Amino acid sequence: MSRIQGSAERPATVPALVLSLVLVGAVQSQAPVAVVELDAKAMADKGVVLQRDGGSGKEKMVVMVGWGEIKIPLEKPVTECAIGLVRGGKELVVLAGGVRSSLDLYLVQDDGSFQRYATDGGRRLPRKFNDGAGSWPIVEGRHLLLFGYEKGAGIEFRALDFDGRVLLERRVKASVEGFSVKSDPDRGEVRVEFGSGPKPSTIRHPLAPRLELSRWGLIDFLEVEVGSSSRQFLEVSNRGKRTLRLKIELSKRGFELKGRLPEKLAPGKTHRLRIEFVPDRSGAFDVGLKFIANGVVAEHTVRLRGQGVAVKPPTRVVGKPKKPPESPLRAPVVTAAEFHPRGGGRTLVLGLIGSPPPERVVVRTSRGDERTVEVDGHGRFHASLVATAGSAIRICAVSRAGRRSTFTEFGAVPKMLTVDATSATVHCLPVETFLLTVRSKGEVLKHWRGKADAWGRRRVPLSILGKRSKGGPQLTLEVTVIDEEEARSSRRVRID
Repeated sequence: MSRIQGSAERPATVPALVLSLVLVGAVQSQAPVAVVELDAKAMADKGVVLQRDGGSGKEKMVVMVGWGEIKIPLEKPVTECAIGLVRGGKELVVLAGGVRSSLDLYLVQDDGSFQRYATDGGRRLPRKFNDGAGSWPIVEGRHLLLFGYEKGAGIEFRALDFDGRVLLERRVKASVEGFSVKSDPDRGEVRVEFGSGPKPSTIRHPLAPRLELSRWGLIDFLEVEVGSSSRQFLEVSNRGKRTLRLKIELSKRGFELKGRLPEKLAPGKTHRLRIEFVPDRSGAFDVGLKFIANGVVAEHTVRLRGQGVAVKPPTRVVGKPKKPPESPLRAPVVTAAEFHPRGGGRTLVLGLIGSPPPERVVVRTSRGDERTVEVDGHGRFHASLVATAGSAIRICAVSRAGRRSTFTEFGAVPKMLTVDATSATVHCLPVETFLLTVRSKGEVLKHWRGKADAWGRRRVPLSILGKRSKGGPQLTLEVTVIDEEEARSSRRVRID
């Protein structure tokens, strides 16, 4: 969150407030979101207690908020602390400070988990803002938080998810008197409209459906005799929180889909597609399998590739041929390799094997996770592994009968983010977009958006942080990889 200045005193008690979150185009309607501010009697009835320090009179400061058995320690003592309930009493909203001190907002769940959103100098808005809501937020469960507060001569507006990730940050004039929200979860969009003129803003809803495929980019069927077939599988998943609507487009020349892709995929569900390569001629086949969906990833194309080869004439064998003794399987020699950390303990490994390459290899991490992958005619292979930074990567060849060669080590996984005295280095996919976030004591100081080079690396000088005083506060630098405008993974490193 950010901050605001320019104070506005609030009355001692404020009546119940109702803020509407309007859903249009949603699959299922949702009840309006209600924020109810509690006076002293209502706080006692709901089991809410403000614990103060040992001062006397006006010097007593609120240091902790109790909600039944739940205790919420405040980051800093405050003289003013307003309490509200949302979602029928399942969530507690705390506005700490914001009159004579900067404003902090706490969102507390009934299971005891809570998040603090600091404005770093912000003040509460006058009660008249947003039809009497003042600085009270609009809240949708654990997922979406929208609110405004005074900052300098204007108003800062933030939209965040429950984990504090900033989805939208806008600065508007002090003359703006409020905002309204329209949410289309089916399309995965939230539209925020401001009063008195500023242009509306549209953000990606954190609950939007999200298309994920078990294999991205390319599925290579290698060589298949004309008239024969080869099959591979592709899993289609919805990793979002709302229903995913799907369409699929495929030029059928040489490739066939067995089974139908469902038109709708519920949250958390996975559908397995069987794809067959059935060449009707000799030569190369290369077509696109396009997925069209609502939500975060609207469209993605997987390339299907294969080589049709002529049927070889049968060879006549006179007498029973002797079975030659099996020779030891030769270990593959990796001549080039790339390692691209994906965050969350995942790594994409790209490699090139010297001639003659085996048809299949097993790629294994030092912790035992392994994948059996195909090797194309040029010796190229790729594998997605669970591998943390520093894990050694090994490889062995696999015969058609399942025999394995010995394993050889050919590299180690680099860290997603490393920092030295003058710069930070980001490792991700080639030309992938990333976001560097600088925090101090949990508060966001700066965002910096960049793109990796053709090798998946980017060196960023620490001078982007500005001039730092000696002995100043410790900073945390976080990299978040952006894939199809969706944050996929992140890593944090402290800067002393």
